[in-house]
Amino acid sequence: MSKDMPVSSGRIDSVQVTLIMEDFLFVVGFFVLVRIVFLSTERVALHGLGRGNQNALATMAIAFWGASLILWLVALSQHQLLWVGDAIWIGLIYALAFGLYTAALAEGPIGAVSAWTNLTIILLWLLNPSDSGVAWCGIALFTAGGIWLAGRQFSRSIIWIILSDLLFVMARTLDSHHTHFPTYAYAASLFTSISSWMAVAIVSGGAVTSVLPLFWARPGWSLAAALTNAGAYLSLFMLLHWLPPSLVEAVSAFAAFVATAAGVVWFHESNAVRKLGASMLMTIGVLVLLVNHYLSLQGLLH
Repeated sequence: MSKDMPVSSGRIDSVQVTLIMEDFLFVVGFFVLVRIVFLSTERVALHGLGRGNQNALATMAIAFWGASLILWLVALSQHQLLWVGDAIWIGLIYALAFGLYTAALAEGPIGAVSAWTNLTIILLWLLNPSDSGVAWCGIALFTAGGIWLAGRQFSRSIIWIILSDLLFVMARTLDSHHTHFPTYAYAASLFTSISSWMAVAIVSGGAVTSVLPLFWARPGWSLAAALTNAGAYLSLFMLLHWLPPSLVEAVSAFAAFVATAAGVVWFHESNAVRKLGASMLMTIGVLVLLVNHYLSLQGLLH
């Protein structure tokens, strides 16, 4: 009997490991799906709220103060009513990034802007590049798609989204070092910090009086922007517990194309073929880059 014990234990351990891996993949897969849904609808909601030359600062106030309130309610329900002071300075970086991001999506058109959010993935890769021709081919595909999408000139909204990508790289990297904090408390504290920094610009820009009129004019878009904004970040921070920032941002690649398609279909944007084709090319480019990077890491591990 004693000789059989190790074999039996080994089988039990193997089954347990398999079950753990299946649970892990299910949880990660669930948050990946949630991230895609929330991030795609967030971009559409921000554009819907701010379209028609609405005040971008008022749009930010509704989206981020609303998201802060939602996240504190979630934190309260999870018994995480805790202020995380470390979020203050990261909040400043995010405030600048989200400010540019929101302004770009509000001014739009979303089909010409959304795909450029994938630049964050390339910038994260460039921080630790792998010596691979395939990876550079992926970057070339992204660049070709970007040039095609931009057309004759880079609009102001595209320049804003590119600047926000640079700031998001800094913020995501810092976020990945703060996953030891309670998830909901950190997210709520961070968005309160972001909103507080934004309040400086909102007050100095004279946009305070535009917030309530915009909310009452577009209550549906306002609630959608706040809810999806909170959900998009919360799902991102959850994924950072298990995946590096570069892989988490890979999820954004799919969301960027979905948002582009939504902009073309929902808002009846012009040049649909160019926008969809260029966005697809940019998405394929970053996916080639990420798959090659993953395979390179696997090769190093073995």
